[in-house]
Amino acid sequence: MTGPRVLRAYDPSWCGRLFERFGLGPFLDRSPFSLSEGQKKRVSFAAALAPQPELIIFDEPTAGQDEPFRRELAELIHALQREGRTVVLVTHDLEFAAQHASRWLILAEGQIIADGSPNTVMANRAAMAKAGLRPTQQFQLIQALKERAKE
Repeated sequence: MTGPRVLRAYDPSWCGRLFERFGLGPFLDRSPFSLSEGQKKRVSFAAALAPQPELIIFDEPTAGQDEPFRRELAELIHALQREGRTVVLVTHDLEFAAQHASRWLILAEGQIIADGSPNTVMANRAAMAKAGLRPTQQFQLIQALKERAKE
């Protein structure tokens, strides 16, 4: 991989684990133009992670990905966190974010309008509405049950 070699951070063992984790073996000899959007995204993830950065920012990482990849991505995120790396998810996939991010920031019109735990942020109806977001189904169900219990 070119990036890690240029940065003098090439670790064949690490790159091999990335190839395996993202299922890239069958794509290594193919032109990037022949890959599907999901396959291109997997190659991009591996390329970005190859130099073993301390800060990793994933932009819409679950878009166009199947459930097995989503599980693999979740495992990767948690493994990177255990190694002490900082992982930032930029996503509209609140279900995934609720399961794998302990802190949320919501942006609207270039400003941070909410900051806190997933439940705290989802409870902020004004911020969610301003950002055009809806709380997860699980959060909505729990809130509905709480309201019903009050009756």
